[in-house]
Amino acid sequence: MTVLLIGGGAVFTVNQNANSPERLLSLGEKYLQELDYQKALVQFLEVIEVEPMNPRGYIGAAEAYIGLGQFEEAETLLKKGLDALPDKTKPQL
Repeated sequence: MTVLLIGGGAVFTVNQNANSPERLLSLGEKYLQELDYQKALVQFLEVIEVEPMNPRGYIGAAEAYIGLGQFEEAETLLKKGLDALPDKTKPQL
């Protein structure tokens, strides 16, 4: 936590953890929008490592793989993501 003193009052700000899933997802999305698929892939794979049940990590990584032309890797990763989800949260295909 960072504390700043401004005009005699204390202002508290919380630094977002660099490896928080929210930050990693945000960076991954940013890189996807910039078409920097390799950097996006790194971020989304980190999300999967930190939160293996977070479906957005798998979807984002698959999108990055598709952008890189690595379609088989995208398919494999999406299947891995489906296996990681509890049965009640899996989409009905």
